[in-house]
Amino acid sequence: MKYRTMGKQHAKTVQDNLGHATAAFTLKVYAHVKDGMKRQSAARMDQFIHNLDSAEESI
Repeated sequence: MKYRTMGKQHAKTVQDNLGHATAAFTLKVYAHVKDGMKRQSAARMDQFIHNLDSAEESI
């Protein structure tokens, strides 16, 4: 979800405010993924998985 466009609002709230029939339509129009966002997400997922692996090793 492109937070700058949607102002960190939940897609369902934006859908209702704009009168869209579905949240899927709202996301299709307003959600854009850029390369930097992909890299940030991948880094967060990598850290999450690393933390899971570390937790399992300490058990």
